[in-house]
Amino acid sequence: MNSHRRHYVHAALLALCLLCVVATAVEIGRPYKLQTAADADKAAPQAEPVAPDHPPADRRLPPLAEYGAILERPLFLPDRRPYIAPEPVVATPAAAARTTSAIRFLLSAVIITPDKRIALIQPEQNGKPRRLARGDEHDGWRLIAIEPRRISLRQGDEIRQLRLPTPALAADGGSMKSDNGETR
Repeated sequence: MNSHRRHYVHAALLALCLLCVVATAVEIGRPYKLQTAADADKAAPQAEPVAPDHPPADRRLPPLAEYGAILERPLFLPDRRPYIAPEPVVATPAAAARTTSAIRFLLSAVIITPDKRIALIQPEQNGKPRRLARGDEHDGWRLIAIEPRRISLRQGDEIRQLRLPTPALAADGGSMKSDNGETR
């Protein structure tokens, strides 16, 4: 049975090849005539007159003052409200002191096995993830505790906790929010 099927496949391929050879021979046998510029001018339909540089007065766009509604309700902003830039923040010496101890990374995973506890952190600027164990230090912060959904870090006398982000998507359509309010 298998040899009969193979025989039919071979016969079908041979017929297809012969058909291609015949089609090629027919195309080669047809005379080919190059079209000259004079022939092209005769065959081309008469072109329509060229449009003027400026549209007629009744087809021009209205003045910009008539587009006030678009400025009041921008089409591509989700809430259709005009964008208002936030006020610039002026750093005070106390705020500058606080920013030197800011945590510049996010907790992305906690791995706990019977013999190991590891935390995976991700720099805020999408740098390379780093693996930390208890006692390891990163960016001036020492990891002092690893729990199932959070870690504790110490810098001097200050202790902070980072929590894993919740899996639900935030209202902004894609970023995740961690339990401590940071957005990823």
